[in-house]
Amino acid sequence: MISGSIYLQMSGVALLATGIWMAVDDKVYDSKVIQNPDLANNKTPWNGSLGGIMIVGIYNVLVGILGMAGTGCDLDKSIRNSLIAFAVFASIGVIAMLICASISTYGYAQADELETEADARYSLFRLYQNGSEKNDFALAWDRYQLEYRCCGVFNGTDYENSKFENQTRVPVPWTCCIVDGAIDPLDATGPENLKDYDLCLDEAKNPPITDYQYLNFDGCGSYHWENFRLYQVILLSMGWTSVFVEIVALLITGCLRSSADTYLAW
Repeated sequence: MISGSIYLQMSGVALLATGIWMAVDDKVYDSKVIQNPDLANNKTPWNGSLGGIMIVGIYNVLVGILGMAGTGCDLDKSIRNSLIAFAVFASIGVIAMLICASISTYGYAQADELETEADARYSLFRLYQNGSEKNDFALAWDRYQLEYRCCGVFNGTDYENSKFENQTRVPVPWTCCIVDGAIDPLDATGPENLKDYDLCLDEAKNPPITDYQYLNFDGCGSYHWENFRLYQVILLSMGWTSVFVEIVALLITGCLRSSADTYLAW
């Protein structure tokens, strides 16, 4: 039973670490808010999902500790009661993780790259805004465009007639322009260290026949899709691994309960 309890605690620690990582890594949140712009105005669903992951992790650790405590009992009713308690709590964990993993698997199977990118482009066209009115959605796009040196979802023309262009009379945000030197996407607040901002805007208005020299014209859609799928795979892996570990722990518990009953009867 010790091995099953240790595995359960390890899965709990892994889930807890995953939740903490997703909470502190801005790239994870940026990818999520680009996919679901409503989070920019209400982060409750996002915080709730992260909290759920961490709570399940803590739950698994505590159940694992309960299982280890049971191994220290003498072969009498105390060990049988401990095994029953461990089995009940582990079963609850299995059911909860099965539901979560199944929902995540369905979402992963239903996701389509073109549809995902089209949704992101539609949101960008309607919601990206400039200046002091920028929210998490616009800031996430700025960081994406700076880090991956891209523009829009499909390409730089995604901003044509968009809310941003109508608001500013500028064809693309400054974060679409080629950077001359290093720049930290998390700290960038304006068009510093650009190769040439005016020529970048000129290329956006009058696309050159040859290669772009000042504008990152290619879209960010492929990078967003790769990150989106990566985070899905991580969550799926953690979910199904936790389910597997909890089932193994339950099987070990069942074997121990049978052995304890046989010993006491003898």
